[in-house]
Amino acid sequence: MVSRSGGTGRRTGLKIQRGQLHEGSSPSSGNGTTPRFFRCLPIRYRVKRVNTMIDIDFKEGLVPVIAQDHETGEVLMMAFANRESWEMTLKTGIVHYWSRSRKKLWKKGETSGNVQEVKEIRVDCDGDCILIKVNQIGGAACHTGYRSCFYRVVRGDRLEVDGVKVFDPAEKYPAANNPQEK
Repeated sequence: MVSRSGGTGRRTGLKIQRGQLHEGSSPSSGNGTTPRFFRCLPIRYRVKRVNTMIDIDFKEGLVPVIAQDHETGEVLMMAFANRESWEMTLKTGIVHYWSRSRKKLWKKGETSGNVQEVKEIRVDCDGDCILIKVNQIGGAACHTGYRSCFYRVVRGDRLEVDGVKVFDPAEKYPAANNPQEK
């Protein structure tokens, strides 16, 4: 149970450790430092029940994760997370996904430099979908070079590009790993 703190202006820090919320101190990344996304966010909620589990439904292995620009609200991409990528995201403050094609943990931006810094995390009502509001470093989320993976729009019976291309994939990715635009 979470409630808004009163109008006193008092802020309560939250500590996330192994999927649990603790009222009181700042969150720790495990090495004694506070992930940057926790330091820059105003904490507007107070946990009423201590040790409430962050309940994500990984029973089928993966959950969809939507990355959204924290300032504009633009949807940048959708990928999947498993328990390991979820825990790495919480620990580091940098978004990690599970690559279904490569079948491995994927730190967003590990090759391109287009890292996603976590600003806020929301979980849907069923606990089976995650929305992460991010600061998109490098300006582009899509491996094809566009700001958003949703750079095409359906107009009648056609698919038209209306997104902003930020980089040339051939310049960011080694030849063997260069994703092709579809």
